[in-house]
Amino acid sequence: QIPFTTNSSAKLDPRIGCCAEGMIAYPFRERRMSTCPTCQTSFDEAVRVCPVDGTTLGGPDPLIGRVLGDRYRVLGLIAEGGMGTVYKAEHVVLGRRLAVKVLRPEFSTDEDLVRRFQREAVAASKLGQENIVDVTDFGRTREGNLYFVMEQLEGRSLAAVLHGEGPLAFDRTCLILAQLCRALAAAHGHG
Repeated sequence: QIPFTTNSSAKLDPRIGCCAEGMIAYPFRERRMSTCPTCQTSFDEAVRVCPVDGTTLGGPDPLIGRVLGDRYRVLGLIAEGGMGTVYKAEHVVLGRRLAVKVLRPEFSTDEDLVRRFQREAVAASKLGQENIVDVTDFGRTREGNLYFVMEQLEGRSLAAVLHGEGPLAFDRTCLILAQLCRALAAAHGHG
């Protein structure tokens, strides 16, 4: 997985409990939901950033305000995905704004997922293609969670554009797909 410039890992629907014949019935635990105050979309309470519009949800995050690797101050949340959380950060000496993707704690002990996360960082750092985020550093938090540092992009995610504007015009869709195809070609060209 190469980090692209769109956020496509939104959690939109809560799961429901059910039992089929012959299966053990476990008590259904209702999931707690939070609602984005901006777009009114509901999400599992574990989601801390609305994937539609970027609004912060829920309580404070313990990484915000910390310095990772003696170089990167975590400033705020950008988005959450299936494997990790992406934060706004700033290089403490250079003042450069960056993004930091931190692997979720429950995945940091799974060696297969750790290798996959490392491969993602190394692969993205070697591509140098304008439609793929540039990865510049890699490390671990003091708790042992892996992270990588990448350029911070400004603008709205494709999900936010679609939510705000609805279906896109054919010409605009073709421009976005062309960028995606160039990024995929670059990734496939590097194996």
